[in-house]
Amino acid sequence: MWKLILLAAAWAAGPAAAQTDLGVDVVTRPTTLNPMEGDVAVLIDGLTPDNDPAAAAVAWSGVGMVRVEWPRAVPLATIRVFAGLAERYAMYAYVGGSFDTNGQRVEVEEPTYIREGLAPLEENIWFEIDCDADQPIDNLGIIFTGTVVVYELQFLGPEGTAIVPGSLGALKARRQR
Repeated sequence: MWKLILLAAAWAAGPAAAQTDLGVDVVTRPTTLNPMEGDVAVLIDGLTPDNDPAAAAVAWSGVGMVRVEWPRAVPLATIRVFAGLAERYAMYAYVGGSFDTNGQRVEVEEPTYIREGLAPLEENIWFEIDCDADQPIDNLGIIFTGTVVVYELQFLGPEGTAIVPGSLGALKARRQR
């Protein structure tokens, strides 16, 4: 029933001490293409079974999609995923383009880079999807296939990244240009 869309209304630039989670101020909107169980807000609440036994998750059977968009290009070093269960993933990073209300790409179709792989076989574990921090991006899509349970997503900038607060209004203004 639902495909997950994450629109990040925060972006990064400037110095800081360590990797910074670029997923702050994330807003979500559901679409109707893929069945899912759970509340999308839990993917960025910081709760996982290793720090809270009552942590909630989002689950997909078949195909689950996460869409993320920043108002400006960000250097992304790593995507950390806390999965209760996962099989395969594919991450497509873009500069330009956007998503329609169904989560389908519009405008730019050619990804800047792609990462694909198998998730670890263990349950309730963090795993990382390495990104190319030398190629800043402003939106991405992660596709999970198989039976997937995700507790948390972190979008980490490289060391030396700081967050400059943005707003949903700034993101909407970018889309209207």
